Amino acid sequence: MKKYRHIPHVVAVHQKEWGMIDPLMVISNCDHGGCIYQTAADQRDKIKLIFGNKVMAEVHYMSDKNIALSPDGKKLALCNMDSEQKYVVSINGEVKYEVLSDSVYSIEWLDNERLVWQGWNKYESNHDAKGTRYFLDGKDVTGTLRMEHFLDERMTRMVAVEEDGIQYVIRADGSVSEKVPAGANVPQDHSFDEWNSTLFNRKNNAAPRTYCNEDLDKIEIIFDQAGTLQFDTIGYNHGVHFMFNNDGSKVACIGIRYSPLARKVGIFINKALRDMDESKWWNHLWGWPAALLFNPYFGPGHILVELTKRWYPVNNGHVWQKGYMFAYDHFYTSLDQLAVQVQEGQKWRVVIDEDEGPLFDRVYNPRCLDRNGPKLFYLGLSSDTFYQVEVPLA
Repeated sequence: MKKYRHIPHVVAVHQKEWGMIDPLMVISNCDHGGCIYQTAADQRDKIKLIFGNKVMAEVHYMSDKNIALSPDGKKLALCNMDSEQKYVVSINGEVKYEVLSDSVYSIEWLDNERLVWQGWNKYESNHDAKGTRYFLDGKDVTGTLRMEHFLDERMTRMVAVEEDGIQYVIRADGSVSEKVPAGANVPQDHSFDEWNSTLFNRKNNAAPRTYCNEDLDKIEIIFDQAGTLQFDTIGYNHGVHFMFNNDGSKVACIGIRYSPLARKVGIFINKALRDMDESKWWNHLWGWPAALLFNPYFGPGHILVELTKRWYPVNNGHVWQKGYMFAYDHFYTSLDQLAVQVQEGQKWRVVIDEDEGPLFDRVYNPRCLDRNGPKLFYLGLSSDTFYQVEVPLA
């Protein structure tokens, strides 16, 4: 019996006149109730931006454009060049503002009503002042408002805002941090090194230690409470191995294992390649065929070995019973359940604490929100239909 209910709601149905949707270019608001879809470039090198089941714009795929979706998913803001090669900002397809800067770096919604963008002037004579400028609903507010983008642990974009002497952070789930006086220790712009170091120094726990075993053929992960686990390698999640819960008391990772037969084949191939370094001519008789057969770029033997690879989520030292063809974006919910996107064949699903959700052609951006209780939301694509999927966690 399923522990968690995955409740789908239709948010869009693909229409033939749109063309082919680029599966990697789907933007949604925090609960995926509103979505922007971008088509693949057509023969004219044009792409379409679809919102609310309508084509909002058709632009060259190399054109300079910035897109923002309001937190409630009801407003699409698009900044691009018009026919006169001037930047304009349109909302839901209607031009609202002329951009008073030479270029635009980014555009963001501070809430469902207020739109801010960051511009830059190359020359002082062009638009009164040189350098970075900030605009709120078309008005220059440089000096009273500024914003910077940074990434959280899941490489999700967040915005730090300083407005009228107050600082706060708008998170990926649409929530806003505590507002504090400017100058307090609020994240502004995290470089990768700074972000990486803060991730691995959580409050109550440190990242597990990893070593190669004595035979140098396995990775050992040492958990303080669960002991040592062995894998062939460890999966990455946005560039890092380990993800923590909010208070740092739990840590998760993805361990990768090959089948026992694939491991034995690997040992044989390594020996064959090492023997080729010796001067004995007969070593080449079986060394070269083995090298070609298991070449990582085009070798059919290598493909067969890779097909045996399985990805096992690890929750605070507990290895999930089932391994998957691929696992990605593992994270803890607000109630400390471990959620993972996994692939089975050509399909994808979201798994929460080993409880499997329905299969989709593609899954996008699972997020935890507090909407009448803690819930997980994600976007699922099945055939030509996009679904907002709601999962009550409590």
